[in-house]
Amino acid sequence: MKKVLITLLTVILCLGLVACGNTEETVADTTVATEAPEATDAPAGGDITPDVEAGTIGAHHWNVFVEVLKETPEMSAEELANSLLFLEVDGAPLNQFMGGVMPLDGMEYFPGFEEYQIKGFKSGAVFMPMMGSIAYVGYVFELEEGADVAAFVKTLTDNCNPRWQVCVTADQTVAGSVGNKVMFLMCPSTYEMPEEAFGDDLYIDEELEFEGDEIPTFEGEEVFESTIAE
Repeated sequence: MKKVLITLLTVILCLGLVACGNTEETVADTTVATEAPEATDAPAGGDITPDVEAGTIGAHHWNVFVEVLKETPEMSAEELANSLLFLEVDGAPLNQFMGGVMPLDGMEYFPGFEEYQIKGFKSGAVFMPMMGSIAYVGYVFELEEGADVAAFVKTLTDNCNPRWQVCVTADQTVAGSVGNKVMFLMCPSTYEMPEEAFGDDLYIDEELEFEGDEIPTFEGEEVFESTIAE
């Protein structure tokens, strides 16, 4: 079953490279680098807490990352990724999509980073939806003991592209660490549909005329009902 999931996610990653690629021009160039991150003046191994708005999708993920590591600091990157993908808020799944987790062993394309290849980690896993229309992709990395965690996190934030899919844009980028484990996530801040997408009036007040004998005419009827994720 695990081999089937890895194969499926690999196909999705390849499709993501070309999805909507012709609808808009590339927004920004991404620096290509293949070496491990350079050292910084920040203390190696120090915890990095991201500045993220409380109650948002990113904040929920970060809180779970911290809490899980407090209880089980030896948890692997792949296990942490599963905890984040399938996290619950008030007893209900937060992420409203089917997703999967894939280890980073031998990976050459990293969703969200275009041509940049992430280096300098001991082990890692990516977690993401199984469909490419959601601006969501996350990673968990385990670094070697004594590694410069701050430098590694900086390479992630410097080289990521929230518009990696072109069609959609992540409006949150969350990157932080606990010990030698790093969480990186690009995601929507909420899964709720904004009110302006519907407007104040959900009804048709005037008769709509369509050409063609088989297309019906509606008058004063409710067109649709919205379903918004709780």
